Amino acid sequence: METEHWSETSWDFLSGNLDRDRRNLHLLMDTAEELYGVLDREERKRRAVDRAVLVTGAEKGFLLTPQEGRLVPNVVRDVGGVEASRTTPYSASQAHRVWETGAAIRGPTLEDLDPTRSIVDAEIRSIMATRLQFEDRPVGVLYVHARTATKDFTEADFQAFLALGGLIATALANARLADEAAARVELQSHLQRAREVQRRLQPEGVTTPEGLDVAGVGRVCEDLSGDYYDVVRRPDGSVGLAIGDVCGKGIRAALYGTTARALLRAQMQEGRGPAETLDAMGRFLAEDMDDWEFMTFFLAVLDPERRTLTWAGAGHDPPILRHADGRIRALESTGRPLGMDPLMAYGSAGPASLGKGDLLFLYTDGITEAMDADRRQWGEERLREAIDRLGGAGRGAGTVLADVLAEVDRFRADKPLEDDITCLVVRAL
Repeated sequence: METEHWSETSWDFLSGNLDRDRRNLHLLMDTAEELYGVLDREERKRRAVDRAVLVTGAEKGFLLTPQEGRLVPNVVRDVGGVEASRTTPYSASQAHRVWETGAAIRGPTLEDLDPTRSIVDAEIRSIMATRLQFEDRPVGVLYVHARTATKDFTEADFQAFLALGGLIATALANARLADEAAARVELQSHLQRAREVQRRLQPEGVTTPEGLDVAGVGRVCEDLSGDYYDVVRRPDGSVGLAIGDVCGKGIRAALYGTTARALLRAQMQEGRGPAETLDAMGRFLAEDMDDWEFMTFFLAVLDPERRTLTWAGAGHDPPILRHADGRIRALESTGRPLGMDPLMAYGSAGPASLGKGDLLFLYTDGITEAMDADRRQWGEERLREAIDRLGGAGRGAGTVLADVLAEVDRFRADKPLEDDITCLVVRAL
């Protein structure tokens, strides 16, 4: 019996099997759009269980909810969206365990069960179950099972199931809130929780090689962000520095950002270079994105011993490299945005030196497109001037980043952000 708590890392559902991952990504995105588009709460429950069966390849799916102190089947569905009897045998003890502990499970086999129980008579071989929880409030248990000689759920099935459970929990909770007009304001606090989940996907407490100072920030203007930055240690000791921006906002953009994170980290662990990594990411995303969707991306690999940068860019705003002597260079892209062309081959650029006192400033267009009350943009010229003036040697990466953002805030005054602002700053010491 395997157990796991659902968390923000459960959104990393990619398994490395491109066909399976592409299918699951499509299913999760379709699930998000379908569940949020259905207003009737009971219909939303039925469709949620249907999706669980479809994603996992299970034979039956259950949504169990607490009633009068007991956990009972609320919705039971067969393959193909067919309603099944609520008296259908299932592992009530395991479902109750998940409800009480919050630990998701994959298993058991017949050997794990008491042979006198009805579940054995039903020839149920393998189950998966996860508690549906929104913020700190459990709302039910999502459960699926398969019978003897049909299948054993894999780790890839389990990760996709957990990711789906997170979507369903949010959708069901929002349906409940939507039924209560007075509770609509409460949705904002729940969306803030979603922001917090996504924020935790950004790197924190990154251990970088000696001689580097790194700082990053992500400011979200709406519910969920398609912006993403990362700092990844590679097996050879080099460091991947990445930043990306998905066209659009909301849960679809957030899922693409999460997918890009998983793809990037897998490629970095394989030791692939910037151009080869973007080639792989571009092929994957191009198969899934609609015609109007794309993701700009920039990836640099820093060799800490030679103090050199090589990079590849997918239509992203050129990062700014400020040398200690005051020279400024923009690191231009080497190809179109990800998702636009599956055959796009991204060239590699560099190397560029990153000597003592040099500063690299990566950013998304939310910072240059920040507007004042007269709808004037802050612009690339102001950004370059601020980096030139504030980015001198001896000033830490976090200090430079804070000072630049303070200037943006003064320019905006009290005007709300219209786009996410994400930055990553690297100082060579």
